[in-house]
Amino acid sequence: MLKRVDFFRERWRIVRRLLLLPALLSLPSCSSGPVTTGNPPPDCSQAEVCDGVDQNCDGRIDEGLTTIYYPDNDGDGYGYSDSPTEACTPPGSAFITQDGDCDDTDGEILPGGLEICNGKDDDCDNRTDDSDSEVSGAPNWYLDADLDGHGDPAVVTTECTPEEGYISSSDDCDDTYAGSYPGSQEFCDAEDNDCNGEIDDLELTYFEDSDGDGYGSATSTLSAGCALPDGYVLNNIDCDDVNTLKNPTAPEVENADDDNCNGLVDEKLTSLAAGSYHSMAVASDGRLWAWGYNYQGQLGTGDTVNALTPIVVPDLTDVAAVAGGDQHTLVLKFDGTVYAFGDNFFGQLGDGTTHDSSVPVWLEGLSNIVSISAGGRHSLAVDRSGTVFAWGDNSSGQLGNGTLDRNPTPRPIEDLSGVAAVSAGLQHSVALLADGSVLAWGDNERGQLGDGTVVARVNPGRVLSLPPVTSLECGTFHTLARSSEGEVWGWGWNQLGQLGNGAATDATLPVQASDLSDVLVAHGALVHSAAVTASGEVYTWGDNRDSQLGDGTEMASLVPQELNSLSNIRLLAAGTYHTLVMESDGTAWSWGSNLYGQLGDGTTTESNVPVQILGLP
Repeated sequence: MLKRVDFFRERWRIVRRLLLLPALLSLPSCSSGPVTTGNPPPDCSQAEVCDGVDQNCDGRIDEGLTTIYYPDNDGDGYGYSDSPTEACTPPGSAFITQDGDCDDTDGEILPGGLEICNGKDDDCDNRTDDSDSEVSGAPNWYLDADLDGHGDPAVVTTECTPEEGYISSSDDCDDTYAGSYPGSQEFCDAEDNDCNGEIDDLELTYFEDSDGDGYGSATSTLSAGCALPDGYVLNNIDCDDVNTLKNPTAPEVENADDDNCNGLVDEKLTSLAAGSYHSMAVASDGRLWAWGYNYQGQLGTGDTVNALTPIVVPDLTDVAAVAGGDQHTLVLKFDGTVYAFGDNFFGQLGDGTTHDSSVPVWLEGLSNIVSISAGGRHSLAVDRSGTVFAWGDNSSGQLGNGTLDRNPTPRPIEDLSGVAAVSAGLQHSVALLADGSVLAWGDNERGQLGDGTVVARVNPGRVLSLPPVTSLECGTFHTLARSSEGEVWGWGWNQLGQLGNGAATDATLPVQASDLSDVLVAHGALVHSAAVTASGEVYTWGDNRDSQLGDGTEMASLVPQELNSLSNIRLLAAGTYHTLVMESDGTAWSWGSNLYGQLGDGTTTESNVPVQILGLP
């Protein structure tokens, strides 16, 4: 029995020791009890020092005693804030306690640094260049509203990078007009083009018009300013300045004399004209010949059958001039009356209806007309007093009446006077004034108004930067003008080189055609242009995919090139894709597209060289 009791006592002592073991293990090492490890107890009463040891036994090392250091690799006295190191001593010679640097590779970039235009945050304020109001040394930029490369000194901004429309130049004298800037050519346009402080400071040569027919004598001149002197004109193409019956627009009669001043005597043809796909010629006997496309009656023959060779327009006599539109034709008679035929969907015939006519219809209300022009779908005329009449389509303001409303009958353009001649493009119009200046209105998408913009205009406005002009002709989207010096100037669509200045970009201001002088007349078409010189040479330029340049190839030309196969040319006309000329002996030639017989050679075969027009008188 005693032995069983001892056994249970021993078992209880073992259990108690096991139960007390966790408590014994949790006692601190610095207890007053005996230490069984053999090491001396730590002194937890010591003050914490920065040495990487936990002196105060709180489980933390060097608490509250370390310092944050920052690398200062560029030596500017400011450490790089994005690379902090906490330590008792600097981890290296390039570490400092001052932070704030935003670029530790450039000693010029630091807090409080000088902010300059360099694309960097020089003063470390999280702002760069123009976003920092404290930027120093930013340049001035000047508004170039008219896009002529010269800024307005009165409209300036100071910033590192200019806003759109601002440039560094500040020498413009009129930032609303692209034709005015230092070094620009001075023109008679009531502007200080060259910014020299003077307006229209030019001296021009004028020619005496003794007989008052609007054409001057080459032998009697006067030098004066821009104001047209009484009794003088800008052209010198009258061949008899004492006889009003002899001038470039007079009818040629059989009298052994040159009545129309074209250098020919009693010639059989007096003028040529071309529409989009049809052609016309006026004979000296007053008859009109027509050929080509006739789907809408634009040949005036009473039917809609195409003609592969010229045929006489019946019941039409005493014709002085003819003009071809897209699909309609205008005729001016010697008595100053006007007739029209062809397409009339937009009222371009001017008879008060919108019905096509395959025979000539008389335009009531027009009299004493001296100039006519047929556009794409509108028509223009000028009377002897200088008043302009317009009718037909007006979707782009090409009638110049301040609206977009079409007119089926001719109506005068208000506040427009002193006009000598007009020309109509597809949807724009131009007028030549007696003083040699030019007005334009209508569509301007390609710059064909010549005012430095591409903004359409419903009222006439001046063509800018243009020397005095003696004649002009509209192409489809461009305009050509002959200056009083015999140069050719053009503006508008030029993607295919139809302005002849060696470029292939549109021109919203007039540019001079390259290497052309002593020009008699210039005509524009859709994508090509042509000119005849006083000595009878023919020049063509622009697109040539339809052989319209007549040089034997289909290669385009950005500058005028002479057609050596022709000489002694006196008359010229350009259709959409074809060209017509007449020699001094009366022989007429054509080239280009011939899909509808518009070349008049009896075929529908395209020709890249001149072919003779058959059947003309």
